[in-house]
Amino acid sequence: MPTLEEEINGLKNDIFKFKVYIAAIIFIAAIFGITQANIWMKIKEVDPKVQTYIDLIDKEKNDAITQIKNENRTEIAKAKNELQEAKKEAIISLDKLNVPIGTILPFAGPKDKIPSSWMLCDGRKLNHSDFKELFNIIGLSWGGENGIFLNLPNLQGYFLRGVDNGTKNDPDANNRIASNNGGNSKDNVGSIQHDSFQGHWHQYRLKDNSGGNSSYNWMTDGSSGSDKGGAIRKAIPDGENGSPRISAETRPKNAYVNFIIRVK
Repeated sequence: MPTLEEEINGLKNDIFKFKVYIAAIIFIAAIFGITQANIWMKIKEVDPKVQTYIDLIDKEKNDAITQIKNENRTEIAKAKNELQEAKKEAIISLDKLNVPIGTILPFAGPKDKIPSSWMLCDGRKLNHSDFKELFNIIGLSWGGENGIFLNLPNLQGYFLRGVDNGTKNDPDANNRIASNNGGNSKDNVGSIQHDSFQGHWHQYRLKDNSGGNSSYNWMTDGSSGSDKGGAIRKAIPDGENGSPRISAETRPKNAYVNFIIRVK
């Protein structure tokens, strides 16, 4: 069975032969006033293969057009993908310049929405060889072990504080401890402090019970009576600032975020 290309070439030769035949028909038709539509009908009556020739030639033309379009679509899609990849690489390169590896930022989204190249500051262990740039920057500041692993900062539940750098703004800088084994302590990045309350004294007053016995009543502001020795029992409202808020830690008002670190 001949291929489509061989069929087309054969048809082209046949069509060339028909040109003379068609020209003669048209000439005769012009003499006798036959319309063009009638001419084609007569031609098809003489040789029905004419329509087949036309259909095959149209198909070949349409197939060629379709192939060109598909090739163009493929090339365009490929070019678009290459452009997108180039853009991504450019953005990453520019991003590294603007936000260096090792940067810690507050992130307003949940843990499962943390962007690529960033990780949650949860103290996890990372292999040095997988995060060479990060290791070159933070080293073992936040801990590490066996010469293989480094720890990310674990900032869950922590406030951040600038390193004192000998300024004495943190009077306990030299008592700071490492956040993980092998990490920095004292006045260095990565060290931590537990919650604490500045040392202080309280001033208080007590009044004695009537009758001169040795027991005492707890006083509030405005009470009268002679001052006696004793101890502070509980916090009470001062009449201006509402009820004291009692908790297991001393803290300012705060809002939760996820602290994340640039790792790549």
